[in-house]
Parts: sequence; structure tokens; C-alpha cells
Amino acid sequence: MTKKVSSGKAARSKATIKKSKLSKTLKITSSPTLEEEYRVGYPLLLVAGVDEVGRGCIAGPVVAGAVILPAVVDYESEPWLAEVTDSKELVATTRERLAPKIWAWALSAATGLATVEEIDEINIFHASHLAM
Repeated sequence: MTKKVSSGKAARSKATIKKSKLSKTLKITSSPTLEEEYRVGYPLLLVAGVDEVGRGCIAGPVVAGAVILPAVVDYESEPWLAEVTDSKELVATTRERLAPKIWAWALSAATGLATVEEIDEINIFHASHLAM
């Protein structure tokens, strides 16, 4: 079965496709992103990428991390960025080596935690948001 793309989607340029191959996590498109649409009238607006771990576990806390990236991502001056992919797909030694580089390079980064007691009290959904 062939999947059709709706005509409302913006076509990606060849340059965009080439840039997207450099990293699986940083998607660069030729059309305005949601972030760019929210920036209208707010030139200093910063957007954080947030993810959590532990939500599917049967026991233990839920932990979240947030990172605000620089406005310009330059793979040539920061070649280590090509290694940054899904943390669950990286081996522990690679995660440990990249973490301090991300903390130093990012405009801002933070972690949060919701305890087992908080999960029991407010449920896993709300505890995930609390951690974030």
C-alpha cells in the first residue's frame, strides 16, 4: 500500500534532506517550525526540548531532562553533534562522554525528578509533568 502525503505539507528542499541526514534528532526544515511561529513578536523566546524516562517502569522515580539549544547548530564547528541521537540507542559510555559536552554547549539544561511517593499520590502522568 502506498501512503500519500497531503498537499498541505511543505516540500523539503535538497539542502534540508542533506542536513537531516547529519543527525537523527535535529530536524531542519525549509518551512517555518512551530517554534518559529511562536517567535513572531517575541525575538527572545527560547524553547526547551524535554523528554522523560521511567514512565513505563513498574517501580522507581520518573526523571526528565530539558535542553535549550543555540539558535544556530553548526556540525562543522561541533562535529561531536553527529553522535547525538536517541539516548536509549547509545551505549552508556557514549552517553557519559557526550553529556558534559551537551551541558557545556547548550544555552541551558536541567533535570527534574518525581519520586515514587509523588507518583503514588498524583499518578504517573502528572508526576511526569512535575518532573518536567
